[in-house]
Order: sequence, then C-alpha cells, then structure tokens
Amino acid sequence: MIGLLLVNLVLALTWVALQGDLNAINFVVGFLVSALVIYVFRQTFFRPLYFRKTALAAKLVAVFIYELIMANLSVLRIVFSRRIEVRSGVIAFPTALRDEVALTMLANLITLTPGTLTLDISPDKRYLFVHTLNLEDPEEIKRDIHRAFEQYLRELSR
Repeated sequence: MIGLLLVNLVLALTWVALQGDLNAINFVVGFLVSALVIYVFRQTFFRPLYFRKTALAAKLVAVFIYELIMANLSVLRIVFSRRIEVRSGVIAFPTALRDEVALTMLANLITLTPGTLTLDISPDKRYLFVHTLNLEDPEEIKRDIHRAFEQYLRELSR
C-alpha cells in the first residue's frame, strides 16, 4: 500500500515538474490527477483500499505537523527559560512494526520532531532507542509516539 502512495506522490511531483512551477496548488492538482488515473486503472493496481490509505496518510501528515509545532513550542519554552532544567535520557520504544519502510518512517518522524532523536533500532527490530530532551515520564513518551505515529504507520503498512 505504501508503494501505491509513493507512486501517487511521484506522479504528482512529475505533474509539478511538467508544469514548471513548484507550488502547493500544482502539487494538489497533480496528486488528484494521479489519484484519478490510479482509480481508473484500479484493476491493474488491484488495491481496493488505496484511497482509504491515502486519507490515512494525509491524517498522519496532519498529525506530524501538529506534533512538530507542539514540540517546537516545548523546546522554545525550554531554551528561553531562565533556568534550563531538563532531564534528558534514552528510552527503548517497543514497536509492533515489522516492515522496514514503516520502521524507517517511524524513526525519521521521531527524529524530525524537535527534542527527540532516534539513535538505533534493535537487531531484532522490536525496539527503537530514542533520546529525548526532557524525560519526565518515559511511559507517557512511549504512549505519545504510539498515538501520534506508530498506529498510523501500522495501518499504512498492512
């Protein structure tokens, strides 16, 4: 399923390149045109849940943008405080993801969020080792990562 979404994104970027103007309107139009082409040829792709997963991917992007803004505000509050009191640390985040693309996306989403950094993935691919700037409650951080990113990636990788 992630493969079809990537095909749609590549087709949308191709559309933008053909238009010669990189902007959001051209990208959205290209995405919709490519989605229509994929829909028309859906028997060829044979992926009935593709459009549901596209909506799920869009929701993941929206959640990521929200988390990005909130993390930036949190780090900004720490940086501009009179006394910087942080308790950084590393947690082992247990993950149910087994698809390598989904694991890589999860690790990148965590790293792109200010205040967190994915350090490594365990050899058995069951844990992500995540450094966090403010480790007040490790279980809350694990719940937040699961709620914000992992649950969407698990659905997308099915």
